[in-house]
Amino acid sequence: MQKALFPGYTVGPDAYEDIVNICSAYGKKAAIIGGRKALAAAEPQIRKAVEDSGIEITGTFWYGGEASRENMDMLRPQVADADMIFAVGGGKAIDTCKVLAHETNRPFFTFPTIASTCASCTSLGIVYHPDGSLREYSFSKIPPNHIFINTEIIANAPARYLWAGMGDTMAKHYECTISSRNDVPAHSDAMGIALSSMCAAPILRWGKQAMADCEAHKVTPELTEIIEAIIISTGYVSNFVQVDYTTGMAHAMYNGFTILPSTEE
Repeated sequence: MQKALFPGYTVGPDAYEDIVNICSAYGKKAAIIGGRKALAAAEPQIRKAVEDSGIEITGTFWYGGEASRENMDMLRPQVADADMIFAVGGGKAIDTCKVLAHETNRPFFTFPTIASTCASCTSLGIVYHPDGSLREYSFSKIPPNHIFINTEIIANAPARYLWAGMGDTMAKHYECTISSRNDVPAHSDAMGIALSSMCAAPILRWGKQAMADCEAHKVTPELTEIIEAIIISTGYVSNFVQVDYTTGMAHAMYNGFTILPSTEE
């Protein structure tokens, strides 16, 4: 039996207004986990969105600074009373929450505060050692239940994250199309490969303007298109295709370079 799950998403400066309508079906208590800067930007708006609703925030917790097993173990008691997890921040914070949610059988919702990777849309979690070196990939077919993409928060984040996200996104198209050459891909893989064109074309069309808009901290249609390409298009491709189609040489080099502190810096 094949199972494929794909998250819904809400995009815009008012994206958090959807929290209560969507999350209420999954429980009454939510734990917020994220990076420090991400929490400072998003937590007040999340709490305001659930104010006077049936959703109670059980606590807000720093994810620990690394997507490590040690930090996941540290967070387990913190989410013991929560029905669901709100994952806030960038890739490592979200992957920490993602693997924690998978292993504790909780629904989780993502609140990306930067657009640098597709982590907030995917089921795959990347786990590191405390020193930042790669430990393992955590494979699952369960992506977030929903993604809340507040474009205003992302527009106010440093533009270098958007720049990195555009590179990550364009790479997905070439990884898929080159790695699958001469294959006859199965349905899910073929869907992902076809969708991967949405990882390259928008960057070429709107990327330059989106960078200028992000540097000016302005939410524009062009910036929104690029945010959607980075988080949604790339994430859907990752969820559709087998891992052999999305792990090219760049990933191998990155995985090796994580043993060097200068890579993190």
